[in-house]
Parts: sequence; C-alpha cells; structure tokens
Amino acid sequence: MTKQFTRIGLIATRNTTPVSQTLHGLVDFLSAKQLEIVLETKTHDLLPGNDLTTADLSNMDQHCDLLIVVGGDGSLLHVARFVIKQNLPILGINRGSLGFLTDICPDEIETRLSAILDGQYYEETRFLLSAQVNNNQCIAVNEMVLSSKTMAKMIHFDIYVDDKFMCHHKADGLIVATPTGSTAYSLSGGGPILHPALNAIVLMPMFPHTLTSRPIVINADADLSITVTKENEITACISGDSDIYLAVEANQTVKIKKMKEHLRLIHPIDYSYFETLRSKLHWG
Repeated sequence: MTKQFTRIGLIATRNTTPVSQTLHGLVDFLSAKQLEIVLETKTHDLLPGNDLTTADLSNMDQHCDLLIVVGGDGSLLHVARFVIKQNLPILGINRGSLGFLTDICPDEIETRLSAILDGQYYEETRFLLSAQVNNNQCIAVNEMVLSSKTMAKMIHFDIYVDDKFMCHHKADGLIVATPTGSTAYSLSGGGPILHPALNAIVLMPMFPHTLTSRPIVINADADLSITVTKENEITACISGDSDIYLAVEANQTVKIKKMKEHLRLIHPIDYSYFETLRSKLHWG
C-alpha cells in the first residue's frame, strides 16, 4: 500500500509568469482538497498576499511529506541537492523545456496529481555522486565535470578505479555521469544512455587528444580518483551539475563516490522510462 500525502511543500526557483500561474493553480487545487500547504520561503514571495505556512529549504522535511517542484529539470536538480539528506519524495511539475525528471504537464495537474495524492503513484530512487578535493565537497544528481578554468585549454589527468590505474588523458576534461545524467551533458558528447536502475556510471572524455579514447561504464560503487598531473600549467576545476565549482591544482586528486542517500522521485502510476525517452528524444 503506497503512502498518501497530506502535507504538501511547494517550491519554485524561477520567477516567471508561467511558474507563478502554475503555483497559483496548485494552491487553489490543494486548498480545495483541504491539504496542508507549505511554501518554501523564497517561493512565498512569488505569491503575494497569501497567508500560507512557510519553511526554509533546509528543513522542509519537518513540515511536509511531499515536495512539489515547479520548473524544469534544472530546478529539480537544484532542489534535490539541497534536500537529499532530508529523504523527502519529490514530484516535478514541468515548466521547463525537456522535462526528463519533471514529468507532469501543467494541464495535467488535476488528473495526475489527484491520483498521486490518492496513493496511485510510482516511486523511483536515483543515486547521486559526491566529489571531494581536500576538504571541499560538491554533489551532483546528473554529473561531475572536470575541466579547465580557462576556456579552450587542455588538461592532463590520470584516472584510477579502486586504486588501480586506468589511463592518462590529455583532453578538455572528463564527464562522470550517473544514469540520470546519461541523458544530459554526457549524451551530447556521444555517451551511452544508462537505464536508471543500473548501478553504474559513465566516464566520458571531452575532446580527448587521441582518437582511441572512448566512454567507459564502470561500477558506481567503485572508488574513482582523478589526479590532475604536474604537466598542467593552468588550474582545473570540478563542478557538480554545472553549479558548484571546486578548484583543482596540479598534483591534486578529486575523489568521486556514490552517495548513500538517494533522490526519491514520484511519478504517475503509468510512468514509463522508455516512453520518456521516445517522447523527449523523438524516437520512432
């Protein structure tokens, strides 16, 4: 028996007319169902004149049992990184472009959301990655990207998997993608699509200085280390979901691991990953 949600958190990270309209519609819809509504603090400012409860993103789990994100995949990624340790299920209302993760359209709110609130939904978990450089850390739902801080500059780095040397690369960088991120930046570089249920990550060299470099899929539980070697005369950086950037100097090592916490995604009961691929990638 799936859990029925009674305390609904709402968050939007962009102040646009479509997002505001959807938020107003959600508040009216949830109020009519007599459900408790909690607005994330900054989202509250997008709905002037309301008297709804507010909560900071850092402790939404103390106020709601379902968090609805209004926006695109980028908005959901941003929110997920902040609430990952709160173990909150997240549902996305798509107000972006692709919508790989935010799979409910605004005109489906009444039918789709009603069913979900009645306990008819599919819950899926996705793992995240953490990257550490010295004592600094960033996390990612989609991918970690090692690159130069200077545009169009090649970097040199060694890759180790479980302390075993894999190879040395001279390239623009390296994408380390989760199954969730395999349909994002990595895909545009020619990487494979990984089904979300796979416990694997993709290592995708970016414009390598050799024609024999190819993407490789490895166990997500492996300890991955990337050392920026002494040949580098420029500073590299590692970024999580193109958001947080950590500097990586020559002879420094980035350690990337799968996090123990998981992103909990709520989908309509008839959700199909392959249908999402067909519609978003225009397959036949």
